[in-house]
Amino acid sequence: MKKEKGDINNKTHHIHIEEIDSTSWLNQLLFLDYLRLNEDIREQYAELKKNLAQKYANDRETYTTKKVDFILDIIEKSKKYFLEYGEN
Repeated sequence: MKKEKGDINNKTHHIHIEEIDSTSWLNQLLFLDYLRLNEDIREQYAELKKNLAQKYANDRETYTTKKVDFILDIIEKSKKYFLEYGEN
């Protein structure tokens, strides 16, 4: 069944728009680069998203909030990794 647009509870898309060189833009790149380099972390994130999507299927805000600690942890790990090893 196709959802009708308009009602806040019927959102079908979620987009990120960031200002280039902003902290949030750089953090997004750090997070994505770290996921690309680490299959285990990528699988953990996929599993987290799957579990949260099932648990909060009708609550996008809580789904998003519940990912924050994982994402912040990965951003910190990514910063340490890239400071030590560079971009390679």
